[in-house]
Amino acid sequence: MLRFALISFSLIVFWHLCWRLLYLGIIAQSGFATDTARFYFRGLMTDLLVVIPVTIILTALYRLSPRAGRSARVLVLFASAIGFIFVSGYFQIFEKPAEFATVGAGLGSVAAEFFHSAVKEISREIALFAVGMLGASLLAIFLGRHRYVNFAVFASPLLCIGMARAGMVNAPATRDTPEWRANVHTNPFVYAYERNVDRQKLKNAMVPGLISAGKSLLWNSLSVINPVQMPATPVKRGRYNVIFYIMESTSSRYAAMKAKGQPVMPTYERLQQNAFIFEKHYTQFPLSANARYNALMSAYNPPNKNWIPMSEPDFPAPTIFETLKDAGYRTAVLHTASLDNWNYRDFLKKRRIDYQADMYTLASPEYVKTSGFSIDDRAYIKPAIDFIARSSGTPWFITFIPVMPHHPYSIPFPEFQLFSESEINTASTRQERLLREYLNSLHYADHCLGELVKALEKAGVLDDTLLFVFADHGEAFYQHPGNYLHALQLYEENVAIPFLIYNRKLFPNKNIYRGVSRSIDVAPTALDMAGIALPASYMGISLIRSHRSRLAYFHTDWENDISGVRDGDWKYTLQPEGGKEELYNLLQDPEEKNNLAAQRKDITTLLRAEVLKARDTQKQWYMTHRAKK
Repeated sequence: MLRFALISFSLIVFWHLCWRLLYLGIIAQSGFATDTARFYFRGLMTDLLVVIPVTIILTALYRLSPRAGRSARVLVLFASAIGFIFVSGYFQIFEKPAEFATVGAGLGSVAAEFFHSAVKEISREIALFAVGMLGASLLAIFLGRHRYVNFAVFASPLLCIGMARAGMVNAPATRDTPEWRANVHTNPFVYAYERNVDRQKLKNAMVPGLISAGKSLLWNSLSVINPVQMPATPVKRGRYNVIFYIMESTSSRYAAMKAKGQPVMPTYERLQQNAFIFEKHYTQFPLSANARYNALMSAYNPPNKNWIPMSEPDFPAPTIFETLKDAGYRTAVLHTASLDNWNYRDFLKKRRIDYQADMYTLASPEYVKTSGFSIDDRAYIKPAIDFIARSSGTPWFITFIPVMPHHPYSIPFPEFQLFSESEINTASTRQERLLREYLNSLHYADHCLGELVKALEKAGVLDDTLLFVFADHGEAFYQHPGNYLHALQLYEENVAIPFLIYNRKLFPNKNIYRGVSRSIDVAPTALDMAGIALPASYMGISLIRSHRSRLAYFHTDWENDISGVRDGDWKYTLQPEGGKEELYNLLQDPEEKNNLAAQRKDITTLLRAEVLKARDTQKQWYMTHRAKK
């Protein structure tokens, strides 16, 4: 029995050490470094919290029945191998484990999204190591008590890990920082444990006064650095049809990008010629679940993880749907994934929407799946035109929610490939490979927008329609350490998004807004242009009216609680736990590489106060309207 316990303990610990070796390769491929000794030592210490109880349970089973003990050990090793395959991909997606607080209503429906995204991130090196682990498990199953089975279980993953690690190419360490090297969250096995252990330390280190600004009035978001009067934009108001086209995962920096001499988003560039363009536009939360209701409800998200669609879908504040419905409009939502994702179906249920459609109701043999959780974004064009035709002269409002270029950036249409498969596979770094796949997907997404515009023109409704094109959030590719996808940080690649209002009659030429704009301003601007009064609950403003320049406020709490503002050329972010502050002059430093928080304490102090007011406003607005339920 002692021999069984020692072998079981050794096998599980050995496999964990192998995992760590491969994770070092994953981290290196992402362009970062870590303290190897610390990585292994601290990881082993936390793993023992799991390995020791598992070994005790296996040994107890073995004492009751040797066959049951050996079978259970094989199942544990096999489950570890399967778990490794998925977790490896999942770690690549989010870099840090998702918070348990995101588990709730509607999350189960995004399991397919998580799964397919994770699978896409599994590299051939990860797959090779997984083969070794699975092979070891199968050997243990088929060889049973053979004397060489334990050697095989050790040797198989060791051989594969060596081959896998040797095949990994380290990315240039230009994105590396001392903070990242010292940061324990580079070890996904240690992260969950240390996140809890270190939280109290972070709270103790919190800078005094960073919890609340102590204000009782809602923050007016007026600029404190660039307080100028923005002129009104002459626009003829009327009962226009309105479209919100909410692009997925599109940072403003990619909208004007060229790949191999070709524009990535030619449709968006073409629309700009007859549009009101907002070049300093920001999402309020870099995650689709929040960003959509920020725009539709003209409100900030709650100051916690009680994301409204999931926790309070019947939240008693009006969206633009109810407001336009009261004004005599017909309304529709079309989405090429599932409206159950993040519980959006329940959120929209009582918003008096005339027509809702998602990938299940839009499905047809004509439109293939673009991923495991979405269909061709062009699938909603014909149903939208049919909805418009049924409106019979009544003004209408349609919100389109396309899926591409959502991770894993897969499109089964080679005609939209700016980069061929061979060019993607031969990219020098993982970052470059991911970016090339993303740009292909973004090019396809832009084409879908173009097809919709053509259909609207053919239907003869384009000139009577206000086309609002904006993104839910941006997308990051390690421009900053650990910053991948969109929800982890508040850098420009995460929160700066494209936004324009297209109508060739209203805007015969390109018209550029010179101030800072926010997604909470989209609905107020649309209602104002349609001649409809704004609900009192709206926190945004109409951008076509004369107004004092505003700050843009943004917030994320996917992993760390971070808030920030953009005011003129300055951008400031605050992480209250620990008091981490960053300040950038975006005119001089658009890539946000030179943190001036310590050098420009005057600007830091001003903008810190605004962030604190904004955080209070989040809480006050939410609690005020929640009390109306």
